[in-house]
Amino acid sequence: MARCLLRLDRGRAVLVGWAGSALIIGGFGSLSCAGKQAAVPERRDSLTSDSLRQSIARQIGTATCSSPAVCRTQALGSKPCGGPRQYLVYSLTVTDSARLAADAARYSEAEARMNREKGLMSDCSMLVPPQVGCVSGRCAAIQSEGRRAY
Repeated sequence: MARCLLRLDRGRAVLVGWAGSALIIGGFGSLSCAGKQAAVPERRDSLTSDSLRQSIARQIGTATCSSPAVCRTQALGSKPCGGPRQYLVYSLTVTDSARLAADAARYSEAEARMNREKGLMSDCSMLVPPQVGCVSGRCAAIQSEGRRAY
């Protein structure tokens, strides 16, 4: 008889069998193991965060520019120890910065809530916003001495 373990991995239910193999299932439905049903919890926060993250990516688009003056960064996400998980580079030419900031705040709040609920931990390193520039017609992070582009 196989032993089973149901766990969540990045918002997906994962059923791990006796051989250590995993089956990734969507966020809904049920799983069975050894004839017993195991409910898969609905992950609305995860689904909302995924769709919000896709919306943010669409807002940024290709981040076209003709000058570095239109290039900006936006903090996104929430590390368990605090601070953003990453910085996005965008162009004022393409992106409504007020809408992007509002959506990024909603996404970050959802991630912070998930971190608290799951008791997650991180390396507690603080990210530095990258310097940005217009490279080949697109806003991009520019790595400079003493700063790391993310």
